Amino acid sequence: MFKIKRAAVILVAILCFGTTVSAQISVENCNAVFSESKVTITGKTDAVGEDILITVYLKESDKENFAENLGWQNILTADENGAYAETFKMNRAGIYTVTVATADESASVDFSYTNRDSAVAAIEAINAATNVASILAQNKVALALGFAEIDAELNYSHIANCVKNVLPLSTTDINATLKQLQQFSLFGYIGSSQIDNVFDYEDILGIYQIENNNIFKEEFFTEEHKLAATSRISGKTISDYNDFSTKIKEAMILSVVQNPNGFGNVKKVLEAHNAFIGIDTADTPDSVYKNLQNKNFSSIAALKEAFTKEKTGQGQGGQTTPGGRPSNTSSNRGSGGGRDISLTIDPVAPNNRPTGSGIDGIFKDLAGYDWAKEAITGLYSNQIIQGKADGVFAPQDNVTRAEFVKMLTAALDIQEGAGEMNFSDVAQSDWSYPYIKKAYQAGIVKGISDTEFGGNTYISRQDMAVMVCRGLEAAGRIVTSAAEEKFADDTSIAAYSNESVYALKAMGVLNGDEQKRFNPTNYANRAEAVKVIYLISK
Repeated sequence: MFKIKRAAVILVAILCFGTTVSAQISVENCNAVFSESKVTITGKTDAVGEDILITVYLKESDKENFAENLGWQNILTADENGAYAETFKMNRAGIYTVTVATADESASVDFSYTNRDSAVAAIEAINAATNVASILAQNKVALALGFAEIDAELNYSHIANCVKNVLPLSTTDINATLKQLQQFSLFGYIGSSQIDNVFDYEDILGIYQIENNNIFKEEFFTEEHKLAATSRISGKTISDYNDFSTKIKEAMILSVVQNPNGFGNVKKVLEAHNAFIGIDTADTPDSVYKNLQNKNFSSIAALKEAFTKEKTGQGQGGQTTPGGRPSNTSSNRGSGGGRDISLTIDPVAPNNRPTGSGIDGIFKDLAGYDWAKEAITGLYSNQIIQGKADGVFAPQDNVTRAEFVKMLTAALDIQEGAGEMNFSDVAQSDWSYPYIKKAYQAGIVKGISDTEFGGNTYISRQDMAVMVCRGLEAAGRIVTSAAEEKFADDTSIAAYSNESVYALKAMGVLNGDEQKRFNPTNYANRAEAVKVIYLISK
């Protein structure tokens, strides 16, 4: 069985009759067995026992040629659980649309289909070709190379380079060959930063089947980690599956270390992948994992070095921050069960300030943060920020959206305006309510959805840039200039934040790391956020 398109669910209400309540319906999988030229379509609906019309036709067929482009059509009935399945034969290769419909609801999914004869002929042409890229382009449909949900053109040259390393391609196990070609196609899309989440293609890439990667099936590995891991490999050249296996495993490990939700998860992942990382986790005290958590390592080699230093007592807790600056912090998180136990965070300074050794007798955990000391001191003196405990600033800790909004509105003196704010996750009793409300009224924030602000989620560097520029505009400071020199990872910067990022770069507020990368999806830490706020408030 070969899955020719990733599982997709698209709900589209197209028909309503009178007062009938719409019944949702979805297409979950389109599978093909090429040896038998069969396609199986499965899905679910809450219209239990009702008739379902399935229509399969060549994509973008018009009324005039619809009949000749029809691949399959039939009526069936959903079972007692609302599930349906239809298996049928098809012979013509092409990009198809399957539409399933009840009396009041419809769902559609596009998929690529090929038959055995077309695939074998195309594979034989590749094995005999001197210009593999040209043959791939000519036989895109026959080889089921396209992905209906990705608009970008396939990188045939990259696929051809991958193919040359595995020639000749098998014409007996067609399913395996076509899956391999689809993997090469995805590698090209990853290299051109065209995929938002590589885990959407798990059925093709087999990410969890990579050695010891089954540990990432546990709940601690969230959607957030998947996106972060995708961001880490996006834009990188991938030569073959072994190369992909190495890069995605590294990205997954580093993503968990950076945002573990408890040092116990760092320990779990490092113990599972100790051979891959090249470390000895036997008899390792929990303090090592505590000191590694929440840090953004640029590579497995950097993680290995830090682990070794921590275990041998040479560690300084220092690593490169998302902005590329050296950092050093001892963690105030974590305990026996591996879940973070954090002190209450309130960016606004209290009346009774903490005492202790450090800058001006305030904070004692800023060694290695010389670049941020002036900013921390300045904002602390102006009661815009405070520490997490007596003498503790915790510069490496990530910043939440609510915390950043509070710092930003306080620094720019944003006043309350007009209009209601109806975020379901922001109560009037919350400490952050007045600050989020002011920011919302001033047009600085819009929420992660129409109903949620997401105040407890960490803020990314690119989202921080957007908030800052909106804040400056709300304060009457219009920013129009933009830096001419682009960051090395410019293509990874989301379109919605691009203008803000380069405006702040031109102002000298934002900079990149040693490799001139902005790292747009990395979380902003407390030191970085304070430095940005300080620079725009001067």
